Amino acid sequence: MGTPLVEPPPLPTIPPMLVNPLVPPPAPVGAPPPGPAAPPALGAAAGPDPNLLLMQSMLAAQAKTWSDQYSAQMALQQMNLQAATLRSNTQQLANLGSYMSNIGMEVGQGIASNSA
Repeated sequence: MGTPLVEPPPLPTIPPMLVNPLVPPPAPVGAPPPGPAAPPALGAAAGPDPNLLLMQSMLAAQAKTWSDQYSAQMALQQMNLQAATLRSNTQQLANLGSYMSNIGMEVGQGIASNSA
């Protein structure tokens, strides 16, 4: 008979990461609605709005986090597929070894019975 199939240990699973959506903070109670920004004082240089820059950097960081999580999930899925392929190949090789052993025994018996 063929060699017994040894099942590899199961792969560790990585739980999916929960992504917290980016939610702006609530407006303080009784605060006036935000209006247009005040014009810069005379002689002051008009530069980028620091709040806008902060919001853009927060959104960029959140997008990178989502991208990293997506990449980690894809890598995990690829590892699981590769492990399944290896298990399947192991099973096929075990079956092939068993079949070849059976064929070898039958050929040997045929040769032994005809040589007498």
